[in-house]
Amino acid sequence: MMQYPELVDYFRLEKLLDEAKHPQNSSIDVLEVFNDKSLRWRKSLDDDALADLLSVGATVTLRVLSVP
Repeated sequence: MMQYPELVDYFRLEKLLDEAKHPQNSSIDVLEVFNDKSLRWRKSLDDDALADLLSVGATVTLRVLSVP
């Protein structure tokens, strides 16, 4: 966020616009706790793997997402 909108840092603006054109892939760790007290730790899930995991109707008691 710019403090003074009338003053533009064109170098920073160009860098932000370039980063927006080429977004980074996510890497998320997920800890799942199931009803039978078993645990499953999934590391470094990308966007597609995370979407697949969250779309499955599993009997998960708790799901903790960690963004390293």
